[in-house]
Amino acid sequence: MKTTKLFWTLAASVAAFAMSLVFASCEPKEPTPTPGEGEEEEEEVKEDQPLGIAAPGAGKTTLVVYIPNSACAEATPYILGSLPGDGNWANVEELKMTRCEGKQEWWQVTVDALNAENATNFKFRMDDGANGWKFEPKEPYILLDDAASYLEIKADETKNLLAIADCDNKVLYIDCPDWSTPCKETNKAGKATIVATLPEVPAGYTVGVVGNFAAEGVGYWDIVSGVQAMTLAADGTYTLEAEVPAGFEFKILLSQDGTTWSWDLGQAADANFAMGLDLKANVTVEAWKGL
Repeated sequence: MKTTKLFWTLAASVAAFAMSLVFASCEPKEPTPTPGEGEEEEEEVKEDQPLGIAAPGAGKTTLVVYIPNSACAEATPYILGSLPGDGNWANVEELKMTRCEGKQEWWQVTVDALNAENATNFKFRMDDGANGWKFEPKEPYILLDDAASYLEIKADETKNLLAIADCDNKVLYIDCPDWSTPCKETNKAGKATIVATLPEVPAGYTVGVVGNFAAEGVGYWDIVSGVQAMTLAADGTYTLEAEVPAGFEFKILLSQDGTTWSWDLGQAADANFAMGLDLKANVTVEAWKGL
């Protein structure tokens, strides 16, 4: 009798436990979120185009340009080119762009009237005080509204904008949505050391460095009088100590006579070398061109 009672007691306990599992499995559960589920990628929202910018008057052209903050938030955009009355590709104060009123990503500049007769061509660049020509828009530009009636994108390797009509007293809108290089920290001006590991240098040849030793003119990528010769070190590398500006970049060239230099005789790679933040650059040239 006791055995039978114990059996039914155990059976009842097992049944109750099983029922609790069934009910527990029927209770609603919070869904387990999938990583990224329900999250949307943030898209860069383009500011509305500024309206109502007044025509600049006779003899002038105003260019209104979209430049996203992500291009280089700490830099100032300029317009450069064969601009009438404003110098030849000169980075001058008169060509510095200013933000349109109430906008962060729309900039404007007024220049002497662009016209097809003078074959005016130009581009935009960013200047953060160090990096020079590195900060340029990727192509293509986007010509907004009726800008395409007055400008076109040159179909050559420069991809500059070219005036194809008289732009006198016009306001032209241009979109530059993508830029070649994001802003990044570069070297400060000072005395720098370059150490280069090179392929075999032919007997009698001189190795030299050309770069942006100056902001413009003599010394600015100047193969006529701005190349500085390197010295062969005991370990087989070539070295140069020189004063360099902020944001210094360079290439390595060869010369048969030590005085005449050519872009067609030197490092095979097109990319420039960049100076390190510590004013030291240890570089390797994999191959020569022109030999």
